[in-house]
Amino acid sequence: MMTTKINISLPEEMLKEIEHSARARHTTRSGFIREAAVAYLENLRKAEAVTKLKRQRLKAADTQDSIREEAGVYDATGELRKWRDSRK
Repeated sequence: MMTTKINISLPEEMLKEIEHSARARHTTRSGFIREAAVAYLENLRKAEAVTKLKRQRLKAADTQDSIREEAGVYDATGELRKWRDSRK
């Protein structure tokens, strides 16, 4: 993977925390920030997938409700009785 250098501005306390965490994990600041960005982007993708799935489920439920309204009430027991009585 090709890498590109960038400059970012961070609050001093955040930079200290990043440096401390990077040292504790035996990595560089760049490595730590890269891993954090990868994790954040993955979380975003998952959240977007969940949101999309929720929208699809709501749309499916709306479609089912529309079909149910168009079809009206269905009396399965009554239909079975009619069928049974027609066989006599």
